[in-house]
Amino acid sequence: MAGRYATALFELALEENAIDAVQADLERFDALVAENADVLDIALAAAARCFFSKVLDGVGAAPDAAYMKLDENLRRQLAVGRPFDGGTA
Repeated sequence: MAGRYATALFELALEENAIDAVQADLERFDALVAENADVLDIALAAAARCFFSKVLDGVGAAPDAAYMKLDENLRRQLAVGRPFDGGTA
């Protein structure tokens, strides 16, 4: 999937004649991640959540009874953007 995003970014940059600007932005982001572990943590957490969500969707996973017994607010926080029957998200 990352390859598709990279290809799409490159194609858009090429169409807009903005390859140098995109390269500069990516280099700045790379430097920021290298010097700030919090930024890296945020980026990795987002990537992991996306990957995990795709896996759950792919296997048709649904929450079990133990999950549904959790506090409603906690379930909402854990399931952002993932509505489940019975309640939250």
